[in-house]
Amino acid sequence: LPSFCVIGFPFFTFWLLRKNASKMYVNDHFDYTYGFLYRDYEKHMYFWESVIQLRNFALTALIVFYGTTIKSQDLQALLLLVVIFISVLLHTMYLPYVLDSVDLAHQIVLVDVAVIVMSSMFFKLPDASDDFPYWHQLRELLGLFIAVLHVGTILVMGLFTAKAALKTYALKADADGDNKVSRQEAELYFGTSAPAKILIRLMTAVRLVEKPTEAEMKEKEAEAAKKKKDK
Repeated sequence: LPSFCVIGFPFFTFWLLRKNASKMYVNDHFDYTYGFLYRDYEKHMYFWESVIQLRNFALTALIVFYGTTIKSQDLQALLLLVVIFISVLLHTMYLPYVLDSVDLAHQIVLVDVAVIVMSSMFFKLPDASDDFPYWHQLRELLGLFIAVLHVGTILVMGLFTAKAALKTYALKADADGDNKVSRQEAELYFGTSAPAKILIRLMTAVRLVEKPTEAEMKEKEAEAAKKKKDK
């Protein structure tokens, strides 16, 4: 029964969302209750949570219930690679998330997992130092590459997390509710002090605050010239 519930949950999620597709994004009660299942994805990809659940179930089943013997471990690694390859292919084809940064982060994580599985297959190979004198050096280089890849993945995830937090903070300055923050809105909300200017420049650099248009820049220059003249 527990296994049936786990296998059936992705299909139940898909059925629930498909049946109530007309309520998504328009019914506040439905959004509040089930919005976590589809809010992060494009509207036409509302069902993608079910795809992720199926992938996680397949990976977990292969890790937990497979690979109890040395011979079956090789097949286990191969099947894991097949699941990851299909996941990367589908994700690259459809890019289901609303935010491009989340799509990119998801792709990086999947590639990282694929490298881990392939590396584990390499490290299980018998010692070939008699035929290949640099065998041990190659293993050390591969281990170093995996470590660097993991550290890089963690840093990228940290960067995306920091950018997401900064975006949430930047959107507080969105006065007209268009989900975009202009330079003028940022200055009105955060102020024009030196620290505020640094913050706005940072937000502009990572494209969270729109760059001022030529008309806005000319208007600002005219105001500055007028103030200078009055003094």
